[in-house]
Amino acid sequence: MWKELKFYKTEDLFKAKRRNYINETKFIEFYDGAFHLMNMMNAFKKNIK
Repeated sequence: MWKELKFYKTEDLFKAKRRNYINETKFIEFYDGAFHLMNMMNAFKKNIK
């Protein structure tokens, strides 16, 4: 899945969806992956403080 993910920000995901570069299913899949990654990064940042 992450090899296909070429969008680095959620704004880029919304742009791609609006311009019909990706379909609704891929959008939800990528958005969930980005959300999970963001939560893991926040947890990691809290652990190293």
